[in-house]
Amino acid sequence: MPIASVIISTVPDRELRCRALAALLTEPRVELGEAQGDYLPAVLDTGTAEEGEELVSDLLKTAGILRVDVVSIHFEDTAPGSAAAAGGV
Repeated sequence: MPIASVIISTVPDRELRCRALAALLTEPRVELGEAQGDYLPAVLDTGTAEEGEELVSDLLKTAGILRVDVVSIHFEDTAPGSAAAAGGV
């Protein structure tokens, strides 16, 4: 279950930025932080890495979103036999 911290860059146009924000608010896998000008911090919580890639691709197709910069990604490793499942690191 990857959890990604990202910065979403939006266009300067207020109307398009508002439309992008409205679209983001309907996406349950996206948790938004407080906007700083044209930049919007967010957390993406997806079931798989592939789903995360698809989500970012979809976000980039949203009118008003210029780019999505990844700050960090946490890959939870709980597969049987993994160190995390065994209580290790």
